Order: sequence, then C-alpha cells, then structure tokens
Amino acid sequence: MNKNSMREVSELFEHLLNFGDEWKVTNLAVDDAQRQVEVHVKYTASTAKHPETGDLLPIYDHRHPRRWRHLNIMQYQTWIVCSLPRVKNAAGKVTTVAAPWAEANQRCTFWFEALAIEVAQLTKSPTKTAVFLQSSYDVITGILDRAVARGIERRNEQDHSVRTLSLDEKAFRRGHDYITIVSCPQTGQVYDVGMGRKQSDAQELLEAVDRQIGLDQVEAVSMDMWKAYINSVESSLPQARIVHDKFHVIAWLNKAVDQVRRAEAKSKPELKNTRYLWLKNQQNHSDKQAENFKRVSQLNLVTAQAWRSKENFKALYEQNSPIEGYHYFCQWFEEVASKGITACKKVAQMCQTHLLGILNYINYPITNSRAEQVNSKIQQLKSISKGYRNFGNFRTAILFYFGKLDLYPQGFP
Repeated sequence: MNKNSMREVSELFEHLLNFGDEWKVTNLAVDDAQRQVEVHVKYTASTAKHPETGDLLPIYDHRHPRRWRHLNIMQYQTWIVCSLPRVKNAAGKVTTVAAPWAEANQRCTFWFEALAIEVAQLTKSPTKTAVFLQSSYDVITGILDRAVARGIERRNEQDHSVRTLSLDEKAFRRGHDYITIVSCPQTGQVYDVGMGRKQSDAQELLEAVDRQIGLDQVEAVSMDMWKAYINSVESSLPQARIVHDKFHVIAWLNKAVDQVRRAEAKSKPELKNTRYLWLKNQQNHSDKQAENFKRVSQLNLVTAQAWRSKENFKALYEQNSPIEGYHYFCQWFEEVASKGITACKKVAQMCQTHLLGILNYINYPITNSRAEQVNSKIQQLKSISKGYRNFGNFRTAILFYFGKLDLYPQGFP
C-alpha cells in the first residue's frame, strides 16, 4: 500500500473512530493467522488536559504501548494500540492523559463494553458472552461489575421517593447459605443483595440501600415471619410498618390442611390422591377436579373442616380497616380453637403472634409476590450459568439483570 492509500485508510479510521483531532491513526497491522487487526493511534498535540484538574499542560512523555479490545472489523478481532501521553503539573507530579475510548486502567473500549452488555442481556450468562465475543470470563465479569457500579452511582444521583419495600431470602448454595434481597413490591426491581439472612446481615443491607436511594420515606415493608427480618426493619426503619406476606400466611394454612389430609387419609381412602384439590384455588379447578372436590368436600371429614378454616381466613384481607380485621380474626381464632384441629390451631397461634403485621396488609396491600417471581428468574439465571460460587459475581448478576439500572457507558444507549 502506497503512502497516499495508507493516508486515505488512516483518515477513514480516524473518521470512524472519532477520538478527536489530536488522535491520529498511524498504522494498521493485520494478523491473518490470529484473525486480528491492530489500529495504532498516536496523540499528536503538544499539550493535553490534566485528567483531574482539566489544566492544559505540555506533554511530558509517553507511556509504553497498550492495547484495548474494540469492536470487530470484518470478523477480525480489533485492538486499539497507543502510547498514551503524560503531563507534569507544577508540583512535578506526572499523570497519564485519559484515553477518549476507555476508562482509566481498563483494556476494553467503551464500544466493546456496550456490546458485551447487550450480549450478556441476551445470553443471561457471562460464560456464554465470553465465548460469543471471543473474550475471557474475567474480562466479561469485569465489564458487568463496572456496569452495575455505574448504574448504582447513577441511581444515587436520582430523586427517589421509595415508600414500600420487599425483604426476601434466596438460597445461594446447597446447604444453609442464603442471600437477602431488597426489592420493590410493585415492580420487582431489585435494590440490592446481601449475603446471609441474620439480623445483622439484613440491617447492613438496608443501610446500604439507604445510602443508595434513601429510605426515610418508607412506610411499609413486606416480608415473611422470619424474626431476624422483623428485628432488622424495626431497628433500621422504625417508621415503617411490617406487612407479613399474605401468600406466606396462606401457605402455612395450606400446609396445615395437607397435614390433616395426610393423617386422615390413613383411615379415609377417599382422601387419597386429593392433595391438590384442597390446595388449589377453586377457580383454577378443571371440570373434573371441580366435580371431585364437590364430592369430597361435602363428606364429614376433618380435612374439609381444616380447608374451610383456611378459606374463611382469607376474608380477613377483605376487611375495611385493621380494627374490623382484628374483630374478624378474633372470631376466626375462636372457631378454629373450638374445632380442636391441632395443625390449624398451631397456625392460628402463629398468626396471633404476628397479627399486627398481618393486619397491616389492610392499609398497605403489598406482598412478596413480585419478589418470588424475581426469585424464580434468579433460579433460572443460576441454571443457565450452572451456579455461582462467588457471591460477588452472583450479586452483580442479580443487579445486572433485575436491578433496572442504567448500565451503559456515558453516551451509549
């Protein structure tokens, strides 16, 4: 290639890269064996801005050449190669000038990071993203880490008026390793994730969320009846009402009904293979299930009594005020006690202990249903990536996919 042709190619790349008038393309090196292209760039001005102060200073020297991964050209891996200039301030401190194509100390251009973020959103897996982009797992996880940090920083700068939260747990690894997730009960947006589910773990996590978005205006927090979560909210958010998740309470009542059914089925063969008839909502029964349920529910069975107690409890959530709800619960509790069904009585006593949190639903109708949906999606994420051994990577993945963050470098969609 003659000089004129080379200059034309260089000008084309300068136009496409658009790094600025001071940055000139001086050479292109093509390696067909490795299927790589190196675009050599040089800073040609005699002065440059200090990256911290913005002062215009004379060029002191240049660093050793570095490489940055860029978007592929014609299926060839493309790298930007440059010896970045350095400037010296009045105090004699030498500082490297910022490259307009990448963050300091990173080896990927903003364009490559944006592409990696898009691909990761599609693949739901850092490993698959690394394979697709012919990069390494560490490079991709580094990009995801920076994207999440960038998104959290931008979220910090926004105006927030968070009034409700969900607090939920999720198994991290086999055994007894759990994470705690703070999210929005209306949208499912994950605010942050912390390791563990002890009171201290939850408090530390709530404090981190408070630093990000401010929790002074939180009025209610939805959760199950885990004592550590209750204590953490009472300590960290004393102004907030605790709302025990409605579906969690109903699940306990369902469990009691099933315990009664299993015990009674030993002497009542007609109860065998009817488990889901009692646990499933009637409106979700098929025609055959509805017919079978009508038959067994009309029999003089203890299971039927337990089921009616569970169904009657649901009306508590339809009361007009917590006071009405309290009176309704007292009647329901007496009815359950009079039937003497041990499994139901235990759940009734548990509800009595946590009655205030149950009644708070009437004024603050929030649940953990969105949080449970997110938990299900997180489980899918784990399956796609074949699990996460490192909590930091797991937290990054959850916030990357479910934090609804602004992940891209500045100026990118």
